[in-house]
Amino acid sequence: MKKNGFTLVELAIVLAVIGILLGGGFKFLKMQREKEKTQEAKFYVKEAKDAIVGYATKYVDLPTWSEFANELSPLKSKVDDLNKTFFYFADPNLANDQDICTFDTTNLNVEVYQNGSLDHTIDNVAFVVAAQGANGNIQTGVSGSSPYVVKVYDYSAKEDDNSYDYTREENYDDIVKWMTLDELQTAVRCSDNKLTFVTDSALPRDIISSTDYLGSGYATIRADQGYPFDDGSDSDSDQDYKWCIENVPSWLNNIQCGSDTITTGSHDCNDDTNYKQCTQLQIDGNPSTRGSAGTDYLRVYAKDKTKTINKLFSITLDTDTSSGSGGSGGSGGSAGSGSGFGSGRGGGRWP
Repeated sequence: MKKNGFTLVELAIVLAVIGILLGGGFKFLKMQREKEKTQEAKFYVKEAKDAIVGYATKYVDLPTWSEFANELSPLKSKVDDLNKTFFYFADPNLANDQDICTFDTTNLNVEVYQNGSLDHTIDNVAFVVAAQGANGNIQTGVSGSSPYVVKVYDYSAKEDDNSYDYTREENYDDIVKWMTLDELQTAVRCSDNKLTFVTDSALPRDIISSTDYLGSGYATIRADQGYPFDDGSDSDSDQDYKWCIENVPSWLNNIQCGSDTITTGSHDCNDDTNYKQCTQLQIDGNPSTRGSAGTDYLRVYAKDKTKTINKLFSITLDTDTSSGSGGSGGSGGSAGSGSGFGSGRGGGRWP
């Protein structure tokens, strides 16, 4: 009886086909895994970039590495482990509680390499974020200091500028994003959100009192917009600014900033120690110490997290207090017993 079987040639062909199928399958699985890792890295980098911009919008500066790692990183890893999988670097000036809206340049550049050679340089970069690609090796690093430089390569380059994990010169596949200073300032709307005074230059006139400016009231000076400070020493819950006044007239002896008093005299508003923090200024004083009617001027400085503005305000006294403080004249012109004001002018208005 004749037995049928596979010849060696047939077996070789079958094994070759199986090998090709297995090899193709493994290659396909490897490609799928690399694709998934790349997509994951792109997601993490986008999340990190959005978180950094959100932080800058709120605090008007960039997070340090520690702040990024502990508060913003989408990986939620320990700081030591995060260094091995993720890269974040910001211009130190912008991540040092300095307002990003006041800078024109940065000390960070990105160099882009193609086919082994420097192709172009991006100046005035605010920050760079990167995540390791499919090879599981973070290869992006920073060098220099004036300026700091981050190098970005194409896939053909075998480079590794990051020393926190394995130093392996293999094909560069990090996912990298950066933002220039102009882009960041546009994102946080530096040009739109400008600090401004909302009080008119001429404060309310004092026309009927001699010992208390505006009688039982006071004038207020307020600011708006910008990037206020968190609520400080005053009793309200509104956001605050910092205030300083140059050349305070001696009769304005009751200027309150929350629980702090701004004293009379000259103050150097270039010195931060002369600023008080509160929501608004309350202006009051004793006109009788001025001695005569007239107008005084005071320059008020307001500061938020990003900038300082100033404005010249005027206060006019219509009441002459040089000869006493007699009662005010009535509508028929009767004067008070003193000769300080009144004398036939209803309300004691200064001519």
